Amino acid sequence: MRPPSDFHTSGIAPGDLGLLISGNVVSTLGNAVYLIAVTLLLKEMTESALMLGLFQFVALAPGFLLSPVIGVVVDRVARHRIIVLSDLYRAVLMILAGLALMVPALRIPSVILVVAFLAGIGHALFIPAVHALLPGIVPPERLQTATGLRAAGSQAANLAGNAVGGALYVLLGGPVLFVLNGLSFLASAVQELFIRGGREAPDPGDRRSSHFTMARVGLTTVVRDRPLRSLLLSQAGLFLVSPVLVIALPFLVIDDLGMPEAALGGYLALAVAGGIVAFVLLRLLPLHALLRKQLPGVAYFGLAGAFAAVGLAPGPLVLAVVAVVSGYAAGLVYLVAVTWIQVRCDSGLHGRIFAVMEAGNSALAPTGYLFAGILLELLGAEYRWVLFVVVAAAAFLRGLVLVRDRPRSPQG
Repeated sequence: MRPPSDFHTSGIAPGDLGLLISGNVVSTLGNAVYLIAVTLLLKEMTESALMLGLFQFVALAPGFLLSPVIGVVVDRVARHRIIVLSDLYRAVLMILAGLALMVPALRIPSVILVVAFLAGIGHALFIPAVHALLPGIVPPERLQTATGLRAAGSQAANLAGNAVGGALYVLLGGPVLFVLNGLSFLASAVQELFIRGGREAPDPGDRRSSHFTMARVGLTTVVRDRPLRSLLLSQAGLFLVSPVLVIALPFLVIDDLGMPEAALGGYLALAVAGGIVAFVLLRLLPLHALLRKQLPGVAYFGLAGAFAAVGLAPGPLVLAVVAVVSGYAAGLVYLVAVTWIQVRCDSGLHGRIFAVMEAGNSALAPTGYLFAGILLELLGAEYRWVLFVVVAAAAFLRGLVLVRDRPRSPQG
């Protein structure tokens, strides 16, 4: 472990964080609109919860399949270069996909699934790189704030995109929104080009080691660090339970509650708003208070209550509260986990540790989406509540474990 005072902070440019945040906001806004478009497009094409789950599966699978390669790449290649290239790659992909979907013969679910998998490769590269870049462009004492601000900015863009995504889908159609998403990635890459920090390749310490050896070192670090391992499991667990709500939401809002398609974006926006509240409030905590393992336990208790409520007493107001609580819980666990890695772990291992984190998320998320789609399809509208209650019980048990288990944290 390396204490915060030992972090590499040379080459800090005052405008770097602003450029990174503004670029992320632009691309996240476009991507949020795109995800609404995909959800509504696939529902229109298939009316299948299973298809929505399959989309999420193929979009997230690259984060798991490629994590051993990606982690080492992020620790060997300049992180600035990785984030720029991944945004340019997704820009070209989305623009071409939008143009293809304008052709009636190509407007089919299989095309959307292929695009989702290819876009997932760019996402799997970008996420570990951007997390690992932050300690190179801000000093250690600002990492907590920088992480919170970047996440809050991205979540605000998610909120805006979710709020208008349904209306834009009705107005412009799905293919056009694919193109707009591509343009947002292009604009993000242009802004990121002007970031001055993170242009040099990091020093992982074991650069001369084989790719396999470097990947094994990163995994071993996670396995042996009990608090870190617990935080990563808590973060990954969210990607196992939250798909139940995400997949069910279009059917709850549109079919059960009889609300218009545009309302779906509003409920997703409320979930994002909950995440923003978490990032804004938690960044005000002292660092030692933020890095407490009990905070994720509290988040899981909140999730348990939210899922129980939507299962036993669904309604427009209950669903709105549930969306906010679930977003807040996800934001809390995310900020604690990311800040812990940035502050407590050696910067030369950041790429590999964040890749392990992304691998866990990407392994459980597609599995969660796929099984959520299958179970919701089998249970039907009449018995959906059973699944919500089961998830609530599981979240409560995880929260109980986290609150009662208090391993000693490493000293910073």
